[in-house]
Amino acid sequence: MISGSVTPAASAVLTEKTDPGEDSVVDVYSRTQDDHFWTGKTHGIVIPDPLPIRFRVTVPTVTDAQNLAGTAPVPSLTTGQLQKQEEQLDEFLYKETITARAPVVLPVTLISYKMTGDQQIETLTETLDNGLQTISPNSLTVEADVQNLGNNQSLKSVGLVDSVFAKQAAETAIHDLIPPKYLGILPTLEFATTVAGTITNPPVLAAGDLLRREEQETEYKYRATRRYRDLTTLPVTLIEYKMTREKQIETLTATLDTGLQTLTGQITALTIEANVDNLGNNLSLKELGTVPSLFGGKSSGKAIPNPLPPEFRQLVPTYTTEETFTGTIVDPPVFSPGDIEKTETQVDPFTKRVRIETFSGVALPITLTGIYEVTSQFGGTIAATTITLDNAPMTVDTGLMVLSSEIRNLGTSGFYLKITKEAATDISWPTLTESLFDEEMQIRISKEEQVVDPTYTPVDGTNFTESKRAIDKWRSRRLRTTKAPTATNEGNALVSEIFAPFQFPGTVNALLCAQSNAYLGYRAVKAEFVSQILKTWWVNSPTKPVIAFDNIITNSITIAGVTRVAQFHGVLHDGWVTQIGFAVEQFAPTTPTFTEYYLGTPSGTFTNHNLIVLYTPGTGYTLGDVLTIPGTGGSAQIQVTGLGVSNSITGYTIASEGLGGTYTNPVTATGGSGTGAQFNVLPYSVPNYVPGTAWVGTPRVVSADIKQTEIKEQWKIQIRIVEMR
Repeated sequence: MISGSVTPAASAVLTEKTDPGEDSVVDVYSRTQDDHFWTGKTHGIVIPDPLPIRFRVTVPTVTDAQNLAGTAPVPSLTTGQLQKQEEQLDEFLYKETITARAPVVLPVTLISYKMTGDQQIETLTETLDNGLQTISPNSLTVEADVQNLGNNQSLKSVGLVDSVFAKQAAETAIHDLIPPKYLGILPTLEFATTVAGTITNPPVLAAGDLLRREEQETEYKYRATRRYRDLTTLPVTLIEYKMTREKQIETLTATLDTGLQTLTGQITALTIEANVDNLGNNLSLKELGTVPSLFGGKSSGKAIPNPLPPEFRQLVPTYTTEETFTGTIVDPPVFSPGDIEKTETQVDPFTKRVRIETFSGVALPITLTGIYEVTSQFGGTIAATTITLDNAPMTVDTGLMVLSSEIRNLGTSGFYLKITKEAATDISWPTLTESLFDEEMQIRISKEEQVVDPTYTPVDGTNFTESKRAIDKWRSRRLRTTKAPTATNEGNALVSEIFAPFQFPGTVNALLCAQSNAYLGYRAVKAEFVSQILKTWWVNSPTKPVIAFDNIITNSITIAGVTRVAQFHGVLHDGWVTQIGFAVEQFAPTTPTFTEYYLGTPSGTFTNHNLIVLYTPGTGYTLGDVLTIPGTGGSAQIQVTGLGVSNSITGYTIASEGLGGTYTNPVTATGGSGTGAQFNVLPYSVPNYVPGTAWVGTPRVVSADIKQTEIKEQWKIQIRIVEMR
């Protein structure tokens, strides 16, 4: 700008014009200028725009200019202004130009994407806002910062990834099993490279690999490191020499190769060692050791068993010597006095090893005592064993308390050994008692056992008996059984019940049968499944006990009726005489008789009765009428139970027999709703029977079993009781 001064000749005229096609206002003015030069000033202030360029699209700048009257002042910026210029146009006008941010509501956020160093997709969120923003990072945050723009605004940038990059690493390694002597010709190699993709966990070793390590460097590539041996140089063979313990020169051939080598077809008579070690990494080490000739290593021995019992070996010890000598073995070895074993072994072609086991000198006889044991033999005792060693024959021990005794000839040593086992202090064997439950007697019984001298004589007594069984020449076994029953009579007998068939006898009422033309009064033999009571008890008696039981003795009988004759077999009957024509047969009464079976035993007394028989039925009676039959000194009564024509009496029951009265038959009855009924009252008497003597309805002993038990003079008695029908 050229400075100068002009004296104005006229004032300026300012005209404002608005272009209808634009939003801006254009100030148009005209002036009249004198022909002299004037001095003009321009003032400006600018600050840098701190906003990143990519935000300037979202938050643009706006420039406004206007002409104002007066003198241009020195400008100053207010909030949001970036540039301000004051330009003096003439003596009366100046132009003011302001560049500032457009009024945009904050915060404003932009989202961008980029790839991280780990080749992950990072989401970058940038936020422009008033004030100083803060950062809140988390595990997915890969970068973050807040820039203070210096104008009361800040720009926050936060970079996030979808997941945490694990940066995995995996390694597979095996121990180097290659023998050290091979390391010089089979070196270890190592190679590393970066490969696209993700690691394999665990890494897989290839042939020859010792180590394989994989480390994920980024999402899409990893670093692979391999330590290995070059197996293409195999097989490798080393030859060595060494001396065997037989002092031969051994050639040792060791071969390292892939796979599992084999010994098949490579073993010969000169091979003294051979093995294939699997090194576990598809490698194997084969070693073959051979000698130029076969060493026999012959050994020859001769031995006899130590004839002494283990207990004696502390008293008569053996001595063993081993010594190496120059020379070859003697086959077979030669015993010296006292030797029980001698072995000669060729150690190598130049030396031999001689081993000798022999007895030392000993003074005989020697007796070993103090050996005790618990034995259960013969009932049990503390047994003492005595062992005697001598160089002369001995005799065995015998007797009741000797458990065992033997003489052993110890063979070529010339020794004899006697071993005797007998009771230490006991002079008799113990009595062993058992308490057993006898199911039959329902009691506990006692059984004794004792080993005794063969001369022992068994004894018997009440409820017990003894027996003797031979064991051997020096011993017998005494056995005592004691059974003391609690059931000793029928009153305290053991009672049990069975359900079984029983055949009841047939019966014939001879009188009724004869009167009914041999049709009535007969019951056939019948078998029924009934309850039967068993009573069992035991008695002591030198002779067989006598047990009462109820005899049932049936018979056959012939009954002659009026027009027919019938025979009945296996029946009970009273005494009877049958006449057919001129033939007469008498049938003795059975046991029991028919009368005893049903009624019982006559007591010798009689009971008087009146038999009331309808003589005239009368008319006009009603069921239930009670009629009195008058007599002298007493009256009988009946009750009507059946009616016939004109309500005549056809049935009745006896309400009172009218005993004690006398009657003149026929007797006209009184009472009731009818008339004309007459009855005959006929006195009679029947015998009386002893109560409980009838068989029917009472229990009877139908069988008895008497047999001797294993106890001397003890008898088992069992009866069977059935209630007769």
